Amino acid sequence: MNQNLSQKGKDVVKTRLAHMASMVSSVENDDGLKRMLNYVPTLFRSQWLKSVLGKLGPKGCIAAKCMQCVGYEEHKERIGGCEIKACSLWHHRPFQVKR
Repeated sequence: MNQNLSQKGKDVVKTRLAHMASMVSSVENDDGLKRMLNYVPTLFRSQWLKSVLGKLGPKGCIAAKCMQCVGYEEHKERIGGCEIKACSLWHHRPFQVKR
């Protein structure tokens, strides 16, 4: 039974890697997007790719843009505490402290 779970886990990983590869190939022809992808940390690439390819909803796209804006580091604290009120996404940003 452990072998089945192990194989199932491997299949999930293969499927996710194939999906990621297909998304990366979608931006291969766009030099600007390809260049930007190099600056996105590996942990956030899937969300960023889905965002630029139109495969995320509005909340996910806003989160991806906010993470890019803060440089991906300590993103929850920095996005939640963002003080750039002139940003059109400021009221919609994730990780806001409830008051």
